[in-house]
Amino acid sequence: MNMNDFIEVLQEKKVPYAIDGDKIVVAENLDLCDTDITSLPDNLIACGWLDLSGTSITRLPNNLSISGGLNLRYTDITRLPNNLSVGGNLDICYTGISSLPDNLKVGGHLHLHPEEITNIACRKLLRDGDYTVFAAWLNGKYCVVFNEKIYTLAEFFSGVPEADVERAVRDCLAELKQRRKGTGCSTTWINVSDCLPELDTPVFGGWFSDNGNFIWGCYVRTRFANATDWVWATAEHFGEGEWLFDDDYPVEFWMPLPGKPELAGGAA
Repeated sequence: MNMNDFIEVLQEKKVPYAIDGDKIVVAENLDLCDTDITSLPDNLIACGWLDLSGTSITRLPNNLSISGGLNLRYTDITRLPNNLSVGGNLDICYTGISSLPDNLKVGGHLHLHPEEITNIACRKLLRDGDYTVFAAWLNGKYCVVFNEKIYTLAEFFSGVPEADVERAVRDCLAELKQRRKGTGCSTTWINVSDCLPELDTPVFGGWFSDNGNFIWGCYVRTRFANATDWVWATAEHFGEGEWLFDDDYPVEFWMPLPGKPELAGGAA
């Protein structure tokens, strides 16, 4: 659809708009649900939400920016364009979309069928119903989507999730990072703001001192008895599941420990 045809649609619906060079700026919500529209012009800016559900549209234009939500349910769209920015909720259920672009930005909830998206990692949780949690690369970083709400890793883990949810999220993140890096084992330091190791699991940990030196050792993220918060403590193994604790270290980066070696004869 060219700009003139789209302007006719806006005028018919009495939706205010402005022309800014090669851009059309729609000032309000735009409801095109179940209309016969088949395309949108490039460089469209919607200041409200945009509802395209049930239309015959097959592709979204380049450089589409939406301040509110975007509803694509029951359309024949098969991919999202690069540099898509959605300030509110994004709904791609019942579409042919099979992957999310790396530069996708979503400010609200994300509605999709996880089993149909190839570049996320998801887990099903059975509680009072079926709940889905998945990890995805969104807004330029690893994010967690739980019950369709998008969390940064810091937001999610600071909320002290329940044990089964936390375990599922860590599994999703590990799987997604492995797939994105194309390797079976990470040998790079992980920033604690991106991801935290499981509680009571020893790891290599470290931080930069005031003079720029990197201080590292073996640490464990743990809670003491009756404590509501966790701390970084030294991890010196002296038995099965027991640790000597000297706590409150300012760990900023961590790395998984290597697996244990095999004994002679192949026994582990």
